Amino acid sequence: MILVGTNTIMPESGERFADRCLRCVVPALEAASLRADLPETVVVVSSTKGENFDLWKPAMAFVGALHNPNLPVVVSNACTSGVCAQIVAARLIASGR
Repeated sequence: MILVGTNTIMPESGERFADRCLRCVVPALEAASLRADLPETVVVVSSTKGENFDLWKPAMAFVGALHNPNLPVVVSNACTSGVCAQIVAARLIASGR
């Protein structure tokens, strides 16, 4: 399970968002000897700023750059997005995904 999120202002294109996610997650994956390209790895993307741009596009770019075969789970629900994303991730893990 990969859980990323932000509450910073996003540019309209969302390219900086995907880039920031990669710059944070790739070193963490390497340090933990984890692989993002496995079918059992689900990426949960969270942002409180989803109303500023289409969060789906940068989330897709992010999982594509990770060579992850799954669609990302995108959570954008105002200030509670981080907690909501953690709940989604916990439920996915509990369900065996």
